[in-house]
Amino acid sequence: MTVPADAAAILDYLDARFEKFEMPCFGNMNIDYLTSRLHVYVSADSWFLLFDALVWWPGYTGLAGMIELVGPGVVGPQGFDNDRTTDPGCVETDDDNTRLEAVIVRGTRIDPAQLTLQVDGELTDDLGFWASVALLDRHRDALLATDAERDVFVPPGFACALVLDEWQHPDFDRLPSRTDTFRALARAIASGDFAAFPASAAPNTQWSNWLPK
Repeated sequence: MTVPADAAAILDYLDARFEKFEMPCFGNMNIDYLTSRLHVYVSADSWFLLFDALVWWPGYTGLAGMIELVGPGVVGPQGFDNDRTTDPGCVETDDDNTRLEAVIVRGTRIDPAQLTLQVDGELTDDLGFWASVALLDRHRDALLATDAERDVFVPPGFACALVLDEWQHPDFDRLPSRTDTFRALARAIASGDFAAFPASAAPNTQWSNWLPK
């Protein structure tokens, strides 16, 4: 499908941001993106994307929320910044990584026995990772950013035009301009028409699409 000139400029912008590591890189070797939600914000004359992710980040706090911002409407740097994390809960294991000691979601303790862990040691033997994956079955919405946590990054005059829970995300073999989702997003932003936004034919945002690394 032909991309209009203004949509093509949006795709050029997104390709440049991705190549500069200013968009989420789900293949990041240090962070595992477990699940994500994409919010598209528009104003009368601008736009930006807010990527809301739950991640397993062993070098930081383990379980964490990340917000990454991309677009000309962003206040501050593109992509990630130090103030763009949330604290949705925690997963703690013993020193030997053989037993869950604490699982907390938004301040509420979860009995580890309630979690159905499906550990695949060929992918990773990190028990905290598998416990975080297991939390998604019942607690995904609670673990992603709240309205208040997102609103901090939304300038006056912007409104959310679209929310996606699945989409085709780029990688370094396929830039945003080569994905069905971001081509459709560029057309929608350029036209202002988000009605009947097409579902991706090949969504890849689930964690299992990015392991092993």
